[in-house]
Amino acid sequence: MHSSVLYLLYIGFGMHSNDKTFYHSSFRTAIICLTAMAIFYIIGAIVYALRIPERFCPGKFDFYFHSHQLFHVFVILAAICHLRGITSMADFRLFVQQSTCKL
Repeated sequence: MHSSVLYLLYIGFGMHSNDKTFYHSSFRTAIICLTAMAIFYIIGAIVYALRIPERFCPGKFDFYFHSHQLFHVFVILAAICHLRGITSMADFRLFVQQSTCKL
């Protein structure tokens, strides 16, 4: 993902401009995974709302690859991305930011 898009996401999440935070690999992984999660949810909702496979070939997708089944596949993919993103963010917050905290 292009660095300017990541920076806009960084600002969109309400973060302040700290170069060490933005360019840390755990933080970048978290931002990318959480963005992928949103994309999977949106694609799943669009596929389900538009009834994509069965709209173009009625009767062929009654048991397999129905839009509702594809919706569930996208939801599971989004949940996996969410888990990975949140664990990366927790790793960053617990181990990287804690070690740089000056009390």
